[in-house]
Amino acid sequence: MSFKFLGMWVPQTGVTPEWLEKLEICDESIFKEIGLSREKVIEICQHLHDNNILI
Repeated sequence: MSFKFLGMWVPQTGVTPEWLEKLEICDESIFKEIGLSREKVIEICQHLHDNNILI
């Protein structure tokens, strides 16, 4: 299970997943197009990662 360290999400492996690195550099217009903030999309993906749905 992941945990929070200094307010930041840390995956169980301690290694930043590739999907997170890609989301952090995505153009803001993509998030506006789907109507969600970057932070919300990352939060959703973190939950999916924690449940082994997204690796």
